[in-house]
Amino acid sequence: MNRPLRCAISLRLALVLTALALAPLAGIRTARADDPLGLYFGAAYGQSHVSAEFDRVVPGSGGEIDSSDSAAFQGMIGIRPISFLGAEITYVDLGQRGTFGSGGPAAGAPFVTSAQASQKGEAAYAMLYLPVPVIDVYAKAGLSRLTTDMSATYVLDGNSYSAYRSFDDVGFAYGAGIQWKLGQWAVRGEYERFDSAGANPSLLSIGMTYSLQ
Repeated sequence: MNRPLRCAISLRLALVLTALALAPLAGIRTARADDPLGLYFGAAYGQSHVSAEFDRVVPGSGGEIDSSDSAAFQGMIGIRPISFLGAEITYVDLGQRGTFGSGGPAAGAPFVTSAQASQKGEAAYAMLYLPVPVIDVYAKAGLSRLTTDMSATYVLDGNSYSAYRSFDDVGFAYGAGIQWKLGQWAVRGEYERFDSAGANPSLLSIGMTYSLQ
């Protein structure tokens, strides 16, 4: 079994085990009625940086896509059994972006004239909530599995070629955010960063969650 497949299976097992281990804690009530804890779900919309190295699809070309997309979104489901600790599973779509030129490779190396990449996948986080009054301030860290679909056109020795590749990367993911709770509803803004495609795509988003009681 190859390494990417083993990593993907490991991440899926981690997601399932996390959900199974924390689900019984959803009924714990340690907060006031107007500040509910427990199981929640939500969605967010924002701006991403789609990032991927050209070498992943055209070896030896150099350069990377690092471009913003304002059509990124994510969905999440999480649990906060106690006031300062929780866990969250998310699905994120960072959108699709393109670029032109690979920044002038060395003589004899392929020169990428244009490239496009889209990135989406899942992440599992541990959540740490800081003891700040009025609002919630939190940090999150865990693992992500992002799928990058990447295509490129390039020139080598005077000839033009095209290439396409789809690959999965399992890597470290982290972020931070703030949220304002209104009973069972909460408005949140957060920043997340991922290790994928030889680069560090990211997402800045605003969204809402709803806590079940």
